[in-house]
This record gives sequence, C-alpha cells and structure tokens, in this order.
Amino acid sequence: MIQALLQGDRPARLDWLAPAERVRAAALTVPWRREDFLLGRWAAKRLLSSVLGCAPGPGLEIRAAPSGRPEALLDGQPLRLSLSLSHREGMALAAVDDAGKALGADLEAVEPRSDAFVRDYFTRREIAAVEAGERDLLANLIWSAKESALKALGAGLTLDTRAVEVELGPGAGEGWRALRVHGAAELSGWWRLRGTRIVTLVGASAGEPALIS
Repeated sequence: MIQALLQGDRPARLDWLAPAERVRAAALTVPWRREDFLLGRWAAKRLLSSVLGCAPGPGLEIRAAPSGRPEALLDGQPLRLSLSLSHREGMALAAVDDAGKALGADLEAVEPRSDAFVRDYFTRREIAAVEAGERDLLANLIWSAKESALKALGAGLTLDTRAVEVELGPGAGEGWRALRVHGAAELSGWWRLRGTRIVTLVGASAGEPALIS
C-alpha cells in the first residue's frame, strides 16, 4: 500500500532529529535549503510514525543512500519499505510503499513552462498532449510524473527525461487520477491537485494511494 502526506510546517524545536540529521541540518548554511531539509524530514517522520505506530522522534532516521534515494531506519535498523520525498515552496511531500516496491513522489506548482522547456524534456506524444489541453497544468503534471518515475527507477535526472513517457488516464474532478509510465520501465502512477500544487506518485504497486494530509 502507498501512503502519502503533505506537510506545511514543523516543530520549532529540533529534538525529533537523529544525531546524524542534526549534523546535516547544521551544515546547510542556505536558509531555504535547511528549511526544505527539515520540513522533508518532519513529513517523512510523521508519515512513518503513522505507518509503524511509533513516535516521530530521533529513533526514526532518514538517510540518503549513495544513489541519493532516502532510506528510513528505526533504532538503527533499516526498514523494509520504500520512501520518497519532495519539496516545493514551503511544502513537503513524503510517500511510503510498505511493500518495499519501487516508488517515486514529486510535488510541483502549476506555473508557466516555456516552449523550449517542453521541447527539450518531453517526448513528441507528451508535447502533443500539452498543446491539446490546459497547457500550464499539463506541462507541470507531465514533468512531475517524469520526476516521480525517475526517482522510482533510482536514476533521478541522470537519465534523459525522454527515456520515460507519461500517459495520462481519463478522469476529472477531485481525488486521485491514474497515469502510466512507459519506456525505461513500465510503471503505474497517480496524480491529484492540492490547491495550486500537483502531487504525483509513481511506482510498481497497484491500488489507489491514501493521502493522510
């Protein structure tokens, strides 16, 4: 099962950080980067605490694997689940697949994207989809789904974004809507709007995600 949580604030005190997380936070001298780090860690710990039934304190630790993928530990022991994080303009997204399958999550704002951006990073079918619909929404949605897919593959932006192609499913209105990712891997995904932000989740598990917040 995939669960996700959106987080817009965090405790002022930092006693919920593990020792290694404190060291990393202290090393971030750019204020917004430090705040993104802290907000993402708090979102992840809140989500993990709801999944595991434990406190979101220093016993839970989020580390970056050599690939950059976040990994969760409880009392120093790695957890057999998949975790993905994203940040955007004072909001953090955390997502967990408790089956440990491939998972990527991304959070984007609906904002203008240039023709050059779409042309450089999208496939021909994706470009056609953007041009045929609500341009700003679709450009950011497809980009977000690509980001999620590349995270699920463990590649990030080291892989050409055109190596994966996003196919949006039918549907409108509120709630989750389905998508598919083709190319470097065949993955399923979901997306939804939360105000002016787009949430995308892509992975190997089937079934509609649960959004906790």
